[in-house]
Amino acid sequence: MFLKELVEQVRGVSYKPADVSNKENGIPILRASNIQKGALNFDDLVYVKKEVVKEAQFLVKGDVLICTSSGSKDLVGKAGVFHDYNDPVSFGAFCKVLRIKKCNTIDEDFVRLFFNSPSYRRQISDASNGANINNINADNINNLDINIPDLDTQKNAVLELNSIALLLRKKEQDLFMLKELICSKYNEMFSEYDGANKELGELANVSSGDALTAPSISEIQDDVFKYVVFGANGVRGYYSKANRKNKCILVGRVGAQAGNVHYFDGDFFATEHALVVETFSDLVEPEWLYYELGSRDLFSIAKGAAQPVISSSNLKKEIIKLPEIAKQREFLVYVHLVNENLDTVNKQIGDIEELLDKKMDEYYLKD
Repeated sequence: MFLKELVEQVRGVSYKPADVSNKENGIPILRASNIQKGALNFDDLVYVKKEVVKEAQFLVKGDVLICTSSGSKDLVGKAGVFHDYNDPVSFGAFCKVLRIKKCNTIDEDFVRLFFNSPSYRRQISDASNGANINNINADNINNLDINIPDLDTQKNAVLELNSIALLLRKKEQDLFMLKELICSKYNEMFSEYDGANKELGELANVSSGDALTAPSISEIQDDVFKYVVFGANGVRGYYSKANRKNKCILVGRVGAQAGNVHYFDGDFFATEHALVVETFSDLVEPEWLYYELGSRDLFSIAKGAAQPVISSSNLKKEIIKLPEIAKQREFLVYVHLVNENLDTVNKQIGDIEELLDKKMDEYYLKD
């Protein structure tokens, strides 16, 4: 069955800078960035004057919000279900709402779960590979093909898929708590530690990565594209050569990702959007320094409004309070013990995600 038989589409609110209001007087607007992991996040909202929002554009419980246009291809097609909010809420012009039609042979939650399925992701990916890769239109959505079994099967599917999704959320919470343990231990050991003051440049070389040349990076690691590529926001893919190696810290250099901190032990390729910190002093453990830099707001040292940039010279001036090397290593022993549990939970999450995708294919793919 085509999705157009099951939903109606509602276009988002178009607004001008003059229409932007404040929290006290405006209507909150959800945007593509508010769609995260099949749910809606309300942390970063824009508010507009009520008169620019049509009645049909107010979200209703059960609406599916979908990103239809974005500067990032990764966001296009992402969907999340609206459940509730304290105030009336709407959505922006780069999104659409899919409002499920009432029908006594359709379980509405079965339709909503479709937007988390591999079948949906495959079809959206195919639709977005046209002339304009950052947009999907009304026909792309209307022509999505969804298998609709009998009503009892739909209801059983909702129960089974939701129970697996609940288990997945619990494991993700376990993962979050383990990461919090590392942060808490770091604060306990070092937040008030009075060590020797050193500029980062006295402990490490700081340099920009290099621009990529042909051939381009690959999403899949193989015998040719075997080196991890790091940009401003972490791993971008794989490349045919490395330009750095062994126990390096990477700091996002440009844009909204400036100040993001990552750590890698091994050969890799750093792009020009990342700064690479390579320690040369025996006073510091590279991995400890990663946690030290990660505890800071490095975005605050970026310069430039339109395109914030962190320079290597500014990063080198960061003052590091150095605890004794034995203290650093004591912390890292704790980290490695926690990381063993993190690896276990990550594997469990991967197994549950694989099971969920398999079960969804059983329900949403036609025989």
